[in-house]
Amino acid sequence: MELKLTIEIYEGKKVHVIELSRITYFEAAGKHTRVHFPDNTSILSTKMLKHYHDLLHKKGFYRIHRKSLINIDHIVSFDEKTGVVTLSSEPVPLIRLTKQSGGVN
Repeated sequence: MELKLTIEIYEGKKVHVIELSRITYFEAAGKHTRVHFPDNTSILSTKMLKHYHDLLHKKGFYRIHRKSLINIDHIVSFDEKTGVVTLSSEPVPLIRLTKQSGGVN
């Protein structure tokens, strides 16, 4: 039996228990976080993005922008010219690269 990693997402007084593999990316929304899924649906969590980064940065999620934490398993492509990462659900302009480092700006 395969172990499925889950996370609790707090949406107001409601708690969703969601498999990590179902989450495409997290997006900062002020003091809240929007959690995006492959079917283009999302929920607004009452937790800040930093909360999810602290929990998930060693579990396949990568902070590629101050407002975005993506599930690397959902990356389809990356266009260096435009800085657009295409995820399994949608193309999202998430990062800028610096020419000197080739890394995230």
